[in-house]
Amino acid sequence: MNMFQIYWHLWKLNKKYGKFDVYFTVNAFTAWVGNIARHFGLIGKTIFWVWDYYPPYHSNKILLLMRWIYWQFDKATRASNQLIFLNKRLENLRKDINIIPKDINYPIIPIGTDPIKKIKKRNKNKLIIGFLGVLKKSQGLDLFFNQANKIHEKFPELELQIIGAGPHEDYFRKKAKNCVIPVKFYGFVPDDNNVKKIQLGWDIAIALYIPEESNVSYYTDPSKIKTYLSLSIPVIITDVAFSEEVKAEKAGIVINYFNKNQLITAISKLLSNYEIYQKNSLKLAKKYYYKNLYQKMFYPNKD
Repeated sequence: MNMFQIYWHLWKLNKKYGKFDVYFTVNAFTAWVGNIARHFGLIGKTIFWVWDYYPPYHSNKILLLMRWIYWQFDKATRASNQLIFLNKRLENLRKDINIIPKDINYPIIPIGTDPIKKIKKRNKNKLIIGFLGVLKKSQGLDLFFNQANKIHEKFPELELQIIGAGPHEDYFRKKAKNCVIPVKFYGFVPDDNNVKKIQLGWDIAIALYIPEESNVSYYTDPSKIKTYLSLSIPVIITDVAFSEEVKAEKAGIVINYFNKNQLITAISKLLSNYEIYQKNSLKLAKKYYYKNLYQKMFYPNKD
């Protein structure tokens, strides 16, 4: 159905405005759809910006089948005029399974940031930790809830705020009811400006992805981390694709998900040098300012 909707709108818009110069997507299926549309002359050039890697194995047979189907579309995207990757890891993984040629180096363009101009001051009378994202177990929120009693003993003024919805929202809401730490659920917030207003009240942000090979976030460039850094919010993250740079730039703390005590230690460490971590967060965000990055996608030869 999605494919026919795309073709219908492309045809209508072509009649009104003429042929499109560029068809841009971050999804393998819609990239395949775009290449077919190009073949029929509805568009000029196709760009596939590769965001995801779905490991071709999973314990769940239904998910395994869905991933196999997705990989068939991913193979077909080699016909795109331009392939771009979020990071080198995503490129190399496809080379390892012979999806793309091993002798070609493709452009790497990570997710961009939109840094604030002035660092916000922290309210030292309270401590708010924030989470933004899809509410599913692979996001690692269990680590926080399972350590809540110890965290509360160390930081009795701490509150957790959660923006987002997802398949395991009820699961986490039940956990929150039995949690000694106050937890505020905002649900899905459609307006980005409202999301930013909430986040500006956060002192620390978390991205506690479970570092398993079946977890898609293990391979990609988590956009929530770039959002946190853009607002000068120091982060606590696990070992995902962007963690090495966060650690190197001292913009946050990288912890081992399976070492439970490291979360509390990380909170203490951030608070002990908070202003430094804030400055480093914003400094790292400025390195990835989206206006500087994204023009390379559409004007690759521009100086």
